Amino acid sequence: MSNPKKLTKIKFFSINRDIRDGRRSNAQMAAFHNVSIETIRTVRNAKTWNGFLAHKQAKAARALKRKIELGKARAAQIKRPSDIPDIAVADPDMTASQTWTRPSLQEQIDVLADEVANLKRQRGPFRFSIIKKDNK
Repeated sequence: MSNPKKLTKIKFFSINRDIRDGRRSNAQMAAFHNVSIETIRTVRNAKTWNGFLAHKQAKAARALKRKIELGKARAAQIKRPSDIPDIAVADPDMTASQTWTRPSLQEQIDVLADEVANLKRQRGPFRFSIIKKDNK
């Protein structure tokens, strides 16, 4: 199978001639020209070489847009405080034989607030902020 990006102008016109001839099905043309059925459909819809190039460019732009949107969605998910994993806080009085204990929610919030403050200083503001609440 051939990638539509690698389709040459000569092969495009050869496929286009077969399409206009109408003797073969899409599957037969795909097998004969060693391209995918999707490429045959693209050539059929494009009708001209410039139309085919425009279709390729639009397809690449849509793929890039999807990739950017997925990246933004992943970044937004990571930046939500609820998705940040629990952070173990070291107790200075602990000995090597003792195990780590799960920190309290307030300790986790304090550690995350410090990290966010450090990141803001380094990279600029983020879209979220952590609000400290006093437990009284």
